[in-house]
Amino acid sequence: MTLCKFSKLPASLRLLSPVPVHAAMFVALAMATSTAVASERHEHGVAQLEVVQSGSDLSLRWQLPMDGVVGFEHAPTNTQEHKQLAQAHQKMSQAQQWLTPNTAARCAVTGVEIELPGFKPQPVGSDHAHDKKHEHGHESGHDAGHEAGHSDASWQVSWRCAQPSALVAIDLLALDMWPEIETVYVQGVVNKKQFALEIRSPSRTFSLP
Repeated sequence: MTLCKFSKLPASLRLLSPVPVHAAMFVALAMATSTAVASERHEHGVAQLEVVQSGSDLSLRWQLPMDGVVGFEHAPTNTQEHKQLAQAHQKMSQAQQWLTPNTAARCAVTGVEIELPGFKPQPVGSDHAHDKKHEHGHESGHDAGHEAGHSDASWQVSWRCAQPSALVAIDLLALDMWPEIETVYVQGVVNKKQFALEIRSPSRTFSLP
């Protein structure tokens, strides 16, 4: 198993060497992290990952460009695109299959939060009239969606670890779902230490401080 090494990050993502961080500072760190990655957001092929561990609780929060998740960023315009969104949501709901802390830590998923712009939880039927309306009446809207801006997916997964002191690495098998994502900037707080690193494809595992 190859572990991703710490590497040089863009200026906005560089952090000092690991330093002790009190649990009460976790929220402040999250706010600072959001500010730090603002200039890096929505770069095609690049994802952001925040990691926070406090005691037995572990949390990972992803921010991903929608074109890297489902292949498009505009609002879904037909049944096929709705289906792609539903399939992505279903896979992300099965977080334990795609994000795996090392076995010795004995971590179990306790919560999953997914935000996929355009996703509707109800099953999509064969609404031909709906498709026809989009195909013939919303082409300009489709183009406007590309010109108006970009769209991001958010995915947060939480675990409770029976042996948190044994937590040393996390496998990101989810990257196999997203071949277009070639770089992941990771930062956060683990074992009361602040850290940042960069993962580049084909690496799928990173070590924790």
